[in-house]
Amino acid sequence: MPRASASILAMLRRRWRTMLLAVVVVLGAAWWFRSPLLGPLVARTAAGVIAGALDGQAQVAGAAGGWLGDAALHGLSASGGPHHPVRRLEAARIAATYRPGLLLGRLECVQTLTAENLLVDLDLDRSAPMRTAPTAWPPLLAGLGGSLPQVQAGGGLRLALAGHRLASGWSLAGGGTDLRLHLTGLRLDDGAPASGDLALVLRRPGRLELAAPVELLGLPLSSLALEFAQDRQQVEAVVAVGDGTVDLLATATRTTVTLRQVDLAALSPTLAALLPAELLPLAGRVDGELVAEPGAAGWTLHGTLDASGLAVRGLGPLRLSLRGSLGPAAVDLRLTLAGELERLVAGLDAAPDLAGQLELAAELRGDPNAPLAKLTLATRDLRLFGVVVETGATLQQDADGLLVSATHLDAGALGQLVAEGRLPLVFGLGGMQRVAGRSTLHARLGSAHLERWLPRWCEAGSAEVVVDGVEGEDWASVTGALRGVRLRPLGAQASIPRSASPATAAAAASPGAVTVAGDRAAEVLPIDADTVIRVGADGLHGSARVAIAAQEVLRASLELPGLPPLQQRLDRQAWLGHPVNGSLDLVGLDLQQLAPVLGWLRHLAGTASGHLACSGSIGQPRCTGGITVSALEAKLSPAIPTLTAGTLRLAVAGSDLTIEECSGLLGEERITAQGTVRLDAPGGPAVTASVAGRNLLLLQRPDARLRADLALTAGGTWPALLVAGDITVTSALLTPELSLLRAALRAPGTAKPAGDGRLVLFELEPPLSELQFDLRIASRPEVEGRDDGVRLTTDVVRAVADLDLRLGGTGAAPQPEGRIQMRKGVLVLPACSLRVIQGELLFAPGKPFAPRVNAVATTRLRGHEVTVRVEGPLADPQVTASANGLDDNDAMMLVTTGATPSELETEGGQRGAVGRAGAWLGLEAWRMIEGPGDPDSGPGLGERLSIDWGRKVSADGRDTIEAEFLLTPLERALGLLLYGQRDRYEDYNMGLILRWSWGGDRR
Repeated sequence: MPRASASILAMLRRRWRTMLLAVVVVLGAAWWFRSPLLGPLVARTAAGVIAGALDGQAQVAGAAGGWLGDAALHGLSASGGPHHPVRRLEAARIAATYRPGLLLGRLECVQTLTAENLLVDLDLDRSAPMRTAPTAWPPLLAGLGGSLPQVQAGGGLRLALAGHRLASGWSLAGGGTDLRLHLTGLRLDDGAPASGDLALVLRRPGRLELAAPVELLGLPLSSLALEFAQDRQQVEAVVAVGDGTVDLLATATRTTVTLRQVDLAALSPTLAALLPAELLPLAGRVDGELVAEPGAAGWTLHGTLDASGLAVRGLGPLRLSLRGSLGPAAVDLRLTLAGELERLVAGLDAAPDLAGQLELAAELRGDPNAPLAKLTLATRDLRLFGVVVETGATLQQDADGLLVSATHLDAGALGQLVAEGRLPLVFGLGGMQRVAGRSTLHARLGSAHLERWLPRWCEAGSAEVVVDGVEGEDWASVTGALRGVRLRPLGAQASIPRSASPATAAAAASPGAVTVAGDRAAEVLPIDADTVIRVGADGLHGSARVAIAAQEVLRASLELPGLPPLQQRLDRQAWLGHPVNGSLDLVGLDLQQLAPVLGWLRHLAGTASGHLACSGSIGQPRCTGGITVSALEAKLSPAIPTLTAGTLRLAVAGSDLTIEECSGLLGEERITAQGTVRLDAPGGPAVTASVAGRNLLLLQRPDARLRADLALTAGGTWPALLVAGDITVTSALLTPELSLLRAALRAPGTAKPAGDGRLVLFELEPPLSELQFDLRIASRPEVEGRDDGVRLTTDVVRAVADLDLRLGGTGAAPQPEGRIQMRKGVLVLPACSLRVIQGELLFAPGKPFAPRVNAVATTRLRGHEVTVRVEGPLADPQVTASANGLDDNDAMMLVTTGATPSELETEGGQRGAVGRAGAWLGLEAWRMIEGPGDPDSGPGLGERLSIDWGRKVSADGRDTIEAEFLLTPLERALGLLLYGQRDRYEDYNMGLILRWSWGGDRR
């Protein structure tokens, strides 16, 4: 037995050693493989803790470390909930070393902390409902003890605040009593730098202070301190704002902002960009103290605010005083605004002439969503256009709704407003709400001098709007009327001075002519309109009728089935998405009545009719239907002929207009067009169109007439359309004033006549002046007996030319490139006439306004064959002459006077020169007396008569004389003229000779 027992004990001892060894091996393996074994569990646990802290989601790719002394998280990615300021957290690695006491919550056990690429994305515009009011911030730094761990962290920061985003890099480094936080490269969402580098230094445990002054958001930040001690937790800052200072003191239970002499007009551009654009520009000097305190239901704001010289969007200045508190449970506010009306409205366009003192007082108490309220509007010494105005208004809000009392404005014929009654509506921070009760409101607004309120649009008229409360689910019934409205033509100047008295205004507004587009006068016919709008349980229904000269021309209707909930009726987005139905009918609208209003139209006539139906929503309405215009006549510019016998049919589909038919006559030839117009295109109406026609009259003015075939396209945004295609000139006539006698008799210093020295193709008036061109311009080939090409007919030059041009530029400054080649021509000088054998006008590339002329003309004069050359810029050409047997100077003298210098020394030469000069002066004088005529009606008397001296010389030195008087136009194939001569054989043919000429040049 003892032996058996000993064997058992020996066996147990051997197995114990084996089991102990196995336990040691297992424990060692577990410690060695702790990260693979525990890492997933720790990663999930850490992700759960982070997600719970952010009220969102979190993921940790992995975890590693000894757990009792060190730990690390890899691949952290977390996002906060919808009401949490943390939008995103990302980190490549976060690691720490510590003593095991950290597991008991002792922060001083942390020895080192590192973070790599830690990105923090905060949105301070988010607000989470507070379940309990905090009494302190977590004293993180205070809990670390007197000696801080070694910290090494860095990454990026993105911060959303007041609709803007701020981006920055950051780093945190140091330990013990030397810890520094750096924010580097601060930038706003538009890329503009927000400040220099911001450095905070740990001055003592639990207190970070600004290392040096820095500029933040364009504001000098002179001091900044963050305290996280156990007994004091707060943020202090002093910032220079608008030539004043703003002091901030924030704790967990209270935030105080003190403003001292802050000039709103001197805000930095970066800070002004953070404010709503609807408030800018701002001005005024502000003082006050605002205190914000958190509670279980939210923040409560109370304090005082005083502003002097306050102006918003340029309107002001005002004096403002605000006292009281505003919180989620109660409101108690007292607001006072006061200012001088004349200065208050000075920033408004076309502001009425107002003077006097304005005082507005408001009191709000009780429930913020439906406070008891009283608003009083009072004025002193109020004058409107010099008229004393009686006015006053009081609005009171209680549990039964809004009471309107003592609301009136009486300015005589200039305007009257009366409003009394009750609305079952209450207004508060939550919007508008309906309460039990019925509406009894009645309001009437009228004015007998509408032009005083709308000086840019109206010359005269009266207006009236009546609002009546009705029983039922809703309250509004609105009727309106316009009587005797005369719209001001576009571009016309206001005829009533801003400070005119009512009598002066009434006299100036009496029916009569108004000035449009320079010196044109047009009568504006009276317009009457009636409108009815009714709001009921089934929605809104409206109708309108417009009459011109007591004849109905337009009917319209509008229906909003149902209405947005009452609380949303002040919400613009709720209205934009609401469905709409409507229609519009044109009933024989006489377009001539609208012409005076469209100041850029010279003439408009025709009859328009049509029907449009509207559907969709208020924000995106869709119209369908069509409009037809018959007997259309239109004239856009004095140089463009009137379009007559026009027809226009438009199809409307949403924002697209389709030109189904557009045709008319230009110079008794038909022009057609088709295309589309997109009204909702960015930048303005987008046009795509094509225009075609043959032998159209495109230009007609006293000195020019042009007919051509068109094949054009137009595209782009109106009025800056690109017009491209081909223009083939079928016939053109230019008759600029080039009389040599008129030029000689013109007084010194007076302007040269139009067209003198330069060739103007055309110039268009606005809005056509904004058209852009890419046109190819050519003329038809010459055909015998046909009037083709461009004819130049003046007292000096008669010629026919061909075109080969490319036209660019705009309607205000067309830029030709190419050449005008002369086909045939005659140059008429006082002493002779020359045949042009070569001539061209060249528009070189890049020099559209400096064409060059190159011409050669010949004649036979006093036995000499004379050649004249004209070369160089059209504005200053070089003219030379040459002749056989004469030098160049004598040749030029022969051309200009009809004799050489040696011949002028003889009695016969002088007598001949005097005769030639007398004949020329007589012709020129007759042309001046006759005056300019219609170039298309044929040549005048002065142009029908021509006299040539000295083409030949007789044996005794007498000049030959040849005179012709045209009986029929020269351009006809069969011409008839009277001819008389004194020939070189001394014979006098005193009778009349009837000569037949078969077309062509008579020489």
